[in-house]
Amino acid sequence: MKKLKSDLIKLIWSLGLRGVADKLHFRYLNKKFEEENAAFVKKYPEFQLPPPELIFDANHNVNWETYRSSGMTDAQKIADLIERYVDGPDAAVFEWGCGPARIIRHLGAKLTRFQKVELTGSDYNAASIQWCNAKLPGIHFLENRLSPPIALNDQQFNFIYAISIFTHLSEKSIHEWLAEMHRLLKDQGYFAFTTHGEKFTFCLSPEQMESFRQGNLVTRDGDIEGKKLFGSFHPKQWVESVVHQIGYKVIHFSPEGFHRQDLWIVQKTDAQVAVE
Repeated sequence: MKKLKSDLIKLIWSLGLRGVADKLHFRYLNKKFEEENAAFVKKYPEFQLPPPELIFDANHNVNWETYRSSGMTDAQKIADLIERYVDGPDAAVFEWGCGPARIIRHLGAKLTRFQKVELTGSDYNAASIQWCNAKLPGIHFLENRLSPPIALNDQQFNFIYAISIFTHLSEKSIHEWLAEMHRLLKDQGYFAFTTHGEKFTFCLSPEQMESFRQGNLVTRDGDIEGKKLFGSFHPKQWVESVVHQIGYKVIHFSPEGFHRQDLWIVQKTDAQVAVE
């Protein structure tokens, strides 16, 4: 079954049909979950729901219950990391690539150890940020571009997280954004992010797999950079080298540690930031 899925993905990509398949999948999911979503609205009438196209753009799903429950679960995972690593009474937290706030909308209620919590979220999708600002008070939301800088202050946060964001960026952009997160972090602050590791290499061509095995970043550009159809695949040794170059030290690495993606936690050091 895994090989069949891999072969199908490769065929769709080779024929240039990924965008068409994506639109058909969106229509299929809307129909599939129509009754479940109607029941969800009755059960949680006060729960603010983003337009389905925003959820699909960010998470490739339109199931309201999945959006809510997975967001709560992932918020707890992020909260556990923040409470483990951040010292002091206050937490200034930034989610880079928040989409329609699946995670960050639940995060404040789960950060119980801190006297003061400030939450900020940004995203490349302007429509998502417009929705977040209109529907979710108490969190600061702003739009970011494909390339930095972002309109935030130096050393503003002691914890930043990005879930499945580097997975859709080029090598140049990854270098630039690692440097930008370094700028935004307070001294000794932490950055948690995910990458496509070994678990996702099944959909690479033999040539791409060979490059990955040699320790090179591999990109598969089936869409414009920054969108979910643009894929990047990150060997462990490549990530280690890049974060060290930018000015971080690796605190924790879990292969397949977050929704099958590799989870990294790095800490800002006093090293000079270097971006080629």
